[in-house]
Amino acid sequence: MEESVKVRKHILADKVPLIIAIVMMLAASMLPPIIFADLTERIYTLITHKTITDIVMAGGEVPKIVMYSYHILSIIFSLILLVIFERWFKGEFEGSMSLKGFGVGMKYALPVILFWVIWYIIQIAIGTSIFYVPDLETILMGFRAGTVEEVAFRGLGVALLLRKYKEKDTIVRPSLLAAGVFGLTHLVNIFSGDEVLAVLLQTVFAMMFGFIFGLIYTYCGNIWPPLIIHSLYDLAVFTIVGQGDGFSWTNIVDVLGTIPIMILLIVFFKKDKDSVVKLWHEKWQNDPKISDSENSGN
Repeated sequence: MEESVKVRKHILADKVPLIIAIVMMLAASMLPPIIFADLTERIYTLITHKTITDIVMAGGEVPKIVMYSYHILSIIFSLILLVIFERWFKGEFEGSMSLKGFGVGMKYALPVILFWVIWYIIQIAIGTSIFYVPDLETILMGFRAGTVEEVAFRGLGVALLLRKYKEKDTIVRPSLLAAGVFGLTHLVNIFSGDEVLAVLLQTVFAMMFGFIFGLIYTYCGNIWPPLIIHSLYDLAVFTIVGQGDGFSWTNIVDVLGTIPIMILLIVFFKKDKDSVVKLWHEKWQNDPKISDSENSGN
């Protein structure tokens, strides 16, 4: 007879899942740059006896090896966090890192992919943007951003919230909540000197795009489709550069063009909502006791 897996008790996740999810999302998205930006510089200085500050002040650039290391370590760290999260809920959560649901997720995300490919081709064709062939650092930067953010906001945040909100009338709620937090984190760009209107539009766009990524993740139960699409989108942003700085009409098109795509995905999602609910009841195999009356008996 197969031995059953012991399921841990998760009191905080049962009682205050939203707070725990927000803390996890913010921590997982902020820790990689905090840890590895400094760590890679310190290691480089230790080996070469040269500080990054001295190199930049002398008119040089940050060494490529430092940037490569920062991006790669951040990616690895984020994936390890996801493994830890899924192991922590072992016996209760099926996980999202296998290939199960990958094809379903990519098919569901096809309207998003087509829209952005066509939109960027148009921008290049009419001369509002220029395409640059990405080097290794740019590729790693795109996948670092996509991996860190998708692990934090979908792989951890949406997944944890779906532990509670996985019924037919609540299953979209985790994607909305995570998208709100994801979008609001972009407001910090105001303090770096970016144009206020451009930052506000970026925040709205990030909320909408975050919601789309949340729907994709919820629809297929697999982290890889939103992670890959997000990473490729960020790579496109880094390699297809708009002409001029700050706010432009393309920012408005980014937002307006995303609306019909979002609506289309919502329609598809509602059509298959019963199967999505079933999927997440299977992925979270032990329904947690989350009400006050249920918790009082623990």
